[in-house]
Amino acid sequence: TLTSGDVRTVDHFDVYASTDEVNAALICSNVPTSILQTNLSLIGLPSGNYQYYVDAVGLPCIRDHLSTPATSIQAQNLPFPWTSQDIGAVGVTGSAAYTNGTFTVNGSGVDIWSTSDSYQFVYQPWTGDGQIVAQVLTISNTATAAKAGLMFRETLDPAAAEGNVSVTPVKGISMQGRTVATAPTVNVNTTATNLTAPYWLSLIRQGNTLYSYVSPDGINWTSLGTNTYTMATNIYVGLCVTSKSNSVLNTATFGNVVVGASTVVGTPVAAVMMNIQNIGGNVILGWPSGILQSASVITGPFIDIPGATSPYTNAPSGTQQYFRLRLQ
Repeated sequence: TLTSGDVRTVDHFDVYASTDEVNAALICSNVPTSILQTNLSLIGLPSGNYQYYVDAVGLPCIRDHLSTPATSIQAQNLPFPWTSQDIGAVGVTGSAAYTNGTFTVNGSGVDIWSTSDSYQFVYQPWTGDGQIVAQVLTISNTATAAKAGLMFRETLDPAAAEGNVSVTPVKGISMQGRTVATAPTVNVNTTATNLTAPYWLSLIRQGNTLYSYVSPDGINWTSLGTNTYTMATNIYVGLCVTSKSNSVLNTATFGNVVVGASTVVGTPVAAVMMNIQNIGGNVILGWPSGILQSASVITGPFIDIPGATSPYTNAPSGTQQYFRLRLQ
C-alpha cells in the first residue's frame, strides 16, 4: 500500500516498480490526487520482490521524485481474494504462487510455536463460522517438524491467537494453536505420527471452537482434535508454511483448497461467482446467492450492505471499495 497526504500542487501520481533499486518500470500512471491510498497487490507483476516508487507530478511540469522506495513488497500470483505475507521474524523472505489449481508456498521461519510465530501465510479475511479444506501434496524436509497446514488466525501479529492443523515431513500431523494472544502454543493432538504428505486436512471454526480432521482421500475423515480459541468475529483463514530452520525456505504445495461457510466436515461451500459489469459509469454486481458485503480495504472488515439484492448498482464515489459475498 502506498500513501501520500501532500497534494499541494500535484496534478497526479505515477507509480514505478523496481527489482534492483536502479531500473524502474512504470506500472500505474495518472493516479488522481483524490486517491490517497491504493493497493497494488493485484497488478499482475511476475512473482518476485519489488520496491515501489511514487512520482508526484505537478503543473505544468514539476515532478517531485520520492526517491526513497516504499517497503519492499512481494508481487503475487494469487487468485482473488488470496494474498500472502511473512508473519514474524523470518530469516528468508517467503513467497506464494498459484498455478492450475495448486498453491506453491515458500516459507522460512523458526516455527509456528511458543508465544510468537514466524512463517509464510497465504490468507484471506474471514467472518464468523466456516471451514478450510486442502490436500497437502508435498512438504520439504528442512526439519523433522517443519509445518505445512491450515490456519484460522485472529490478526497478522506474530503473537496473535491462532489454531492450525499441519503436516510435517517426519513427525506426522498435529493440531496446535495459541488459545489467546501472546500465550504459549498448546499441543492439542500429536498422535497421528505415522501420517505424511500427500494428505487431506480440514479445519472448522464454530464460534470460538476449532475442529481438525484428516483424510487420506478427501472422503473418509477422522477427527484429530478440538480446542477453544478466543478470537474476534473478523479473522483470517489460510495456508501456513514454516521451515523450522530460519536460514532456508521450505517449499510446500497444496491442492483442492476450498474455503466456505459450511461446518460439515469435508464439504465447505465453494465461493459463489459474482458477475461485475460497468454500465453507464456504474458498477453493476450480480450474484446467485449470499449477502453482499463491502469494505474500504481488501483485508476488511467487511460489513453487510443493508437491503442489497442482485443486481446491485454501485455509483463510483472516488474512493476505493471492495465487495464480497457472505454465504448463508
